[in-house]
Amino acid sequence: MRRQTLVRILAFVSVVVGLLITTGSPAAADCSGPTIEIEQREVVSGAQLVVTGYAWGDNCYDTGAPPDGEGVLGVPIGGIDVYVVQGTEEFLVATGAADDEYSFDVTIVIPAELTAGTAVVQARWAANRIAYSENPQIVVTDASPLVADEPTVATFEPATTTTTTTTADSTTTSTVAPTSAPSSTVTAATDAPDPLPGDGGQPDQDSNTTTTLVIVGVAALSVLLLAVRIARRRV
Repeated sequence: MRRQTLVRILAFVSVVVGLLITTGSPAAADCSGPTIEIEQREVVSGAQLVVTGYAWGDNCYDTGAPPDGEGVLGVPIGGIDVYVVQGTEEFLVATGAADDEYSFDVTIVIPAELTAGTAVVQARWAANRIAYSENPQIVVTDASPLVADEPTVATFEPATTTTTTTTADSTTTSTVAPTSAPSSTVTAATDAPDPLPGDGGQPDQDSNTTTTLVIVGVAALSVLLLAVRIARRRV
């Protein structure tokens, strides 16, 4: 009888601990910083190449709700420049801003001035901060350059929203684009961005997780002691 009671108590405590862990762990945003990806590695001068950007926000609220008008990564970053760099030469191939999902897609044209060999695709913002890329290198083949069908410098911008207001006397149409963060939001220059700041000096995710686990442990021990005391009284 006593053994069955203890088994039930342990099962109850396990369920309580699981619920506390599930509900006590805070949600987190990805604060790794702006990144880019490229779709292919071997290209021909004059050919097109798609560059995709992710996590282009000016902040990171990983420990609490963001302020009104901002998302988990703050405000989408504007003033983004995409370059192709080969040796000491660099060519601006695209410019624009991230959308409200903190991302962008742009098709660039590989500069015809590049020679056969390796080059690097970079996305920069603010004081020439360089976005992280797992593999930014491309290989320019020695094939004859293609004739570019698009402008040398491409542009990418968030979609605009058009609102039409009709009154008895007139009709007014306005176009509003999502607000992009000014380039002054980030000032350091580095090859790979540091993790973006957390929520206004709040403890980071690891600290919150440790605190949560301590609270869960104390709560579980208290429940266990209470359950054992009740079981002894019943026996």
